[in-house]
Amino acid sequence: MKNINVSNKFISIIIPTYNYSFCILDTIHSVLQQSYKEFELIVVDDGSKDDTRAIVSNIKDSRIRYIYQKNQGANVARNRGFHESSGGYLIFLDSDDVLEKNYLEELLKVAMRNSDANIYGPSKKGYFTDLGFNVLSELGPCPNPDLLESWIKHDWWIFTSCVFWKRENLVKVGGWDEALHANQDGDIAMRALIEGIAFIYAENAPPVLITSHKNKKPSISDTKSQKTLNSRYAVFLKLEIILKQKGMLNAKYQNALGVGYYVLAQSALADSPEFSEICYRRFREMCGLKKPPGSYLNWIGILMLGIRNKTRLSNYIGRIF
Repeated sequence: MKNINVSNKFISIIIPTYNYSFCILDTIHSVLQQSYKEFELIVVDDGSKDDTRAIVSNIKDSRIRYIYQKNQGANVARNRGFHESSGGYLIFLDSDDVLEKNYLEELLKVAMRNSDANIYGPSKKGYFTDLGFNVLSELGPCPNPDLLESWIKHDWWIFTSCVFWKRENLVKVGGWDEALHANQDGDIAMRALIEGIAFIYAENAPPVLITSHKNKKPSISDTKSQKTLNSRYAVFLKLEIILKQKGMLNAKYQNALGVGYYVLAQSALADSPEFSEICYRRFREMCGLKKPPGSYLNWIGILMLGIRNKTRLSNYIGRIF
């Protein structure tokens, strides 16, 4: 790992990328036009087969470094960028995120007032049109003072690019889990929260624009492949183990984990019903007969028929009526 810059005000921005040459230029330009100038930009190319190298190499700015590695996954690329970086604070952007001009400046202001915390800001997910950015969804501050509980239950979360990591905090949690293929951002943030690391909201920060591409094949973490489902399941198992080890698996977090398993069971029903049953059993182990998210009528139906048969019946009735 490089020596840390003497000033905590120096920022390392890391972009892992794989075959995103069609949009990475916009992301890089949004970084270079920041009002705050004390940063380095590290692009870690995870084995792209397109013209990413040429596009990045053609940008003449001494703050940019391009690193190429064979394809090993986004978290390997993020950790590589982290170990090559020297900033006191770090941001991990995806290669299709766009920052407003004063994004770094506003996050750093809050960081200087909260020296031990991670800082996070808002986001808008959508897509660009000729008329501007069409917003599909927005995320802001957590309405629950317990961020960990909300994140486990999937009531709320933060996109990877919206977190301003203090270097020492990233070291404390051991970096990104390179075995995961999905929910990597949730895994590392929830581990940080368990460690007692505070996440402070920067209310004046502009939202990061998270781009949804209609014509781009989704990445492994955006699909419901078995590999993705297994990764999401593995995050819950890991959290359960860590909470037990730290004596933190109280009734609140046990219930939150149960709800997390239930949400995963629902999302997997159509593509992997057997896996959905496994997640549903984990919910029951955690929560017993406690009602999960949804109506009481839905819950009674699940208790009577099971989650698969209840869903089949609902779908059948829906087709009739």
